[in-house]
Amino acid sequence: MVLKRTMTFQVIVCLAEGRNITIDLGSKKSTTVLELKQKIAKKLPGDRGNRTEMKLIFADKRLEKDHKRLSDYGIVHQSVIRIQQKWKISDSCLTPELRIF
Repeated sequence: MVLKRTMTFQVIVCLAEGRNITIDLGSKKSTTVLELKQKIAKKLPGDRGNRTEMKLIFADKRLEKDHKRLSDYGIVHQSVIRIQQKWKISDSCLTPELRIF
């Protein structure tokens, strides 16, 4: 009996504060940028998970088109994607907002 093993496709997201999270994309290699943003948003607390504000970067390229597949950008299993942090002034203090390039 031969068992087929399905590989789980994962990417590593490097958050602005230096922490990494692993995002499981299942066996689907045709995941879009928008689908990745949605999965990241589920793992981030509060407004940090606002996917409309996410700016993600892979290999110094911004993932701008939500409809494009991750493979269109050359993203493979275990690729590292960075989230850029933007600071905005709110009342009298600076508050971080996550942006995904």
